[in-house]
Amino acid sequence: EHLRSPVSIVQKAADHYFIDFGRTWVGGIKYDVRAGKSGGTVDVRFGEVTSAENTVRYQLSTGNTYQDIYTMRNGAQSFRTWGMRVFRYVEIVGAPEPVTADSLKALALVYPFDATAATFTTSSSNLQSVWQLSKNTIEALNGNLYVDSWTRERADYEADAYLQLLSTFYLSDDLSLGRYSIDYFKTNRTWPTEWPLYVI
Repeated sequence: EHLRSPVSIVQKAADHYFIDFGRTWVGGIKYDVRAGKSGGTVDVRFGEVTSAENTVRYQLSTGNTYQDIYTMRNGAQSFRTWGMRVFRYVEIVGAPEPVTADSLKALALVYPFDATAATFTTSSSNLQSVWQLSKNTIEALNGNLYVDSWTRERADYEADAYLQLLSTFYLSDDLSLGRYSIDYFKTNRTWPTEWPLYVI
């Protein structure tokens, strides 16, 4: 579990904030309130994309609703996400005080990753962006098993695991997660007929 700070915080109304963490993380948040008021509620919404300017799309196309509603007590308190979300953006409605980079952090579940193990530089800004997106994806979405999607299925699929393993080859010399994910299929194959061939 790693704490990640927001890149930007936009105040939409007196108690309404839109937060951008700059990239996608798997996990949740830690939100500290210094002076809560008993019975008040804080509505926290998560998403990977926006539905309008400074508005999180928290009702996902996968059917998930990434929304937590916390009931406050008087005084200082800390809220942590129950369960796991995949998000870049957070929207807080009902904040009892200003939301700051000190009071709100992403709690990222991150598999050990050496960000300095592989580098790539090019004069093409587009290609550099694709490289960085790919690297960020492997770093942020490697969990305890290669999965199809931490949002949708959270299941290991042979072809997806194969592609994730190939990507990891370019970024790391630690292939233990890939080995574990591929070995998992020895007793847990999936339904697509042709995909077990990827394990070979």
